[in-house]
Amino acid sequence: MKRYNPSALYLVAITVCDISYQIFHVFFYLKYFWGLSSLGYPGLCQIWNILNMIPQYGSQLLVLGFSTERFISIIRPFQSDRFSRIKRAPYEVGTIMVFVFLLSIPQGYFWHVNGNGSCTIRTQTAVLVFYEHWAIVTESILFFIVPLTNLILNYIVLRKASQALGHNEYLRTNSINHCNANQNFKQNKPMTKTLLAIAFFRILTQLPMSVTYTLQNFPSLNFGPFPMPLAQMAYDPQWKRFLNYYSVRILIETFAVSHHALSIFIFYASTKQFRDELHRKLKWFSTVSFRRRKEKGPPASTRLKLSSTLKRTGLSNV
Repeated sequence: MKRYNPSALYLVAITVCDISYQIFHVFFYLKYFWGLSSLGYPGLCQIWNILNMIPQYGSQLLVLGFSTERFISIIRPFQSDRFSRIKRAPYEVGTIMVFVFLLSIPQGYFWHVNGNGSCTIRTQTAVLVFYEHWAIVTESILFFIVPLTNLILNYIVLRKASQALGHNEYLRTNSINHCNANQNFKQNKPMTKTLLAIAFFRILTQLPMSVTYTLQNFPSLNFGPFPMPLAQMAYDPQWKRFLNYYSVRILIETFAVSHHALSIFIFYASTKQFRDELHRKLKWFSTVSFRRRKEKGPPASTRLKLSSTLKRTGLSNV
């Protein structure tokens, strides 16, 4: 990671987005799965919906920026300094996050706290129509087109790197510059594999979720007659279709958000440097913990028992 400071900054930003999403999603589970009024407050409802979208949008666009930076450094190794300099990376990440924030602001307008104290979409027809079009456009771009672009870019980079490594002997005997370019391919190949794995996993998780959200717009999979007693819902055809659809949707959503928590396993499986550094950190942590426990000595309860034993045996004054 020390050799790829711009890449390291992108990875840190992606990690922050993943952690932030998991923190914000706690409020979602408290409300929709435990029935607690975690979002039923004016202001909090709107702010949460804005903040909850930022890490979801941000992680997708950061991977795209990360992929573009690797793409340029591999395809144009002698011109990449103009695009992937260390000083440019903070501005690139900052620009992406500002754009993501602006893209998330409309969520504060779509949501409100209704008379029952629930954080829901506004019921005005104009707002609902605007929300449907906004959701379709943004989700199609960010959760389908962007991951697909990441996958294509990283596939091209990985293929280009493999071709360069296959001509290693030819490059070594013809030009020092070609050798330097080949060495650049070697150094970037592990990082490219990681990016390709992340991009593919995002396609694998986001595409099914986008499809399920699209299916919700079909009348046959929408709510049944309401209000209706729960006992009758089990026999109503419309409610049965909706409940079956929603059960599958929950499973797909759970799988879809897993990329916010499983990136560390992708890093570990695809990057030797990450594995070595993680092992070193864990070893250091275990060593420090052992030293602290040793310096503190045995617990107070153990010392008390030992003191009582010495008194009974008459060894306390020895």
